[in-house]
Amino acid sequence: MIHKHLSEFEHSPKLHVVIGSFDGVHFAHQQLINKAINTAKQNNEKSLIFSFSPLPKEYFLKEQFKGTLLAIEQKREILEQFGADYTVIVDFESIKNYTEKQFIDILLSKADQLVIYAGKDFRIGAKDKESYLGTQVEYVVLDDILIENKACRSSTIRELILKGDILLANTMLNREYSIHSHTVPGNKIGRSINFPTINVLPTKQITPKSGVYFGEIKIYHHIYPAAIYVGTRPTVHGEELRIESHIIADFPHGDVPPNTPAEVIFIKRTFDEKSFKSLEELKEMLYNYKSISSGLATERYQNKMDRLS
Repeated sequence: MIHKHLSEFEHSPKLHVVIGSFDGVHFAHQQLINKAINTAKQNNEKSLIFSFSPLPKEYFLKEQFKGTLLAIEQKREILEQFGADYTVIVDFESIKNYTEKQFIDILLSKADQLVIYAGKDFRIGAKDKESYLGTQVEYVVLDDILIENKACRSSTIRELILKGDILLANTMLNREYSIHSHTVPGNKIGRSINFPTINVLPTKQITPKSGVYFGEIKIYHHIYPAAIYVGTRPTVHGEELRIESHIIADFPHGDVPPNTPAEVIFIKRTFDEKSFKSLEELKEMLYNYKSISSGLATERYQNKMDRLS
């Protein structure tokens, strides 16, 4: 259960706490959260995940912020799955000016002792760090986790997605990056060349670098392999950034009405964005994209079957 206020749960003798934005809830976040929860369980004590929304960078940078790694609804679902005794996501506006001492005092209102788990770059509260340590507060600091010589951090993953390195971004996330959105009407150009697409607009989540991706689309509670295009469609003089998914398997639902929930999942980047001289040239390339995506889909699902056998 997700709480909005610390007042919603009972006082504990000792509380194991992880605090952070947890954008992406990536591999390093997962290790930190699991360490706090497992240590609490081993000692018959309570655990708390404390997060906030919007992200501090999102709040302060506003339009300059490139985007989140998770929609808030998805973040809630993932955090809840860890099984902490308490999970709290508060409105960042209400705590943005708190100092470290104010944070700690609030937490100590719910526990006699705190164990706070953090990464090396951890910083709690506004203004300068106050080194609030004592008999009631203990910090457990974990080293950075390096993946391909890069620190596993939300900022690193955002940069990777913007550069189109979706494979390394997915490795750091420990799952495939996806965008949760709703369908929008297209202009039927794809359908006119026998290449229909399901179209969504970008959201507050970060949009991958323009180009073509192999991936999947989840719609009507089913997942379908897809060739995914991200870009402005220069061949048809488009201006609006779009995310268009062509399903490469049988799709029994026909036209998808506008505003249908859809999740677009990015697995591998296959081509840069290009402008073509004609629709015929575009059509030829689209079928090349589809053929490559079909091969990747066959390989992906065969590997899954092999692991299950």
